[in-house]
Amino acid sequence: MAQGDLLQVYDAAAKTKLWHNQLFEPNDDAAEVLGVTGISELHERLGKLVADRRTFSKVSFQTHGDSGRIKIGDDWLLYFEFLGNPAWRDAGYDKLFPFETKMIFGGCNVAEDDDGRKFLENAGKLLLRNGGGYT
Repeated sequence: MAQGDLLQVYDAAAKTKLWHNQLFEPNDDAAEVLGVTGISELHERLGKLVADRRTFSKVSFQTHGDSGRIKIGDDWLLYFEFLGNPAWRDAGYDKLFPFETKMIFGGCNVAEDDDGRKFLENAGKLLLRNGGGYT
């Protein structure tokens, strides 16, 4: 992976003394690492990247998950929020990905079933609408 074009988002609240997974650690190859503990912090940090005019061609979300949703801290992000919630829809996060972008969701079962397909489609419609890419 080329250094300088990866945005890594991981659930910093997932690490505990009883359970640890290297998935929830900063990646040395990432141009920007966002270790966040909830959805509101994720919005704040993504908004700052938009304001700073940062761009990326790869993004990796490393969280817990379930069919059609990811979990950051105690917060669940469900598939319909990407397009239905103005906090996502109107935030301009697509400006972070102006070219073809590879988007990875590393949570268990996120893409499972119909809700999982909707999650990936809606995330792509929201984040990749400028340059395209794949989830």
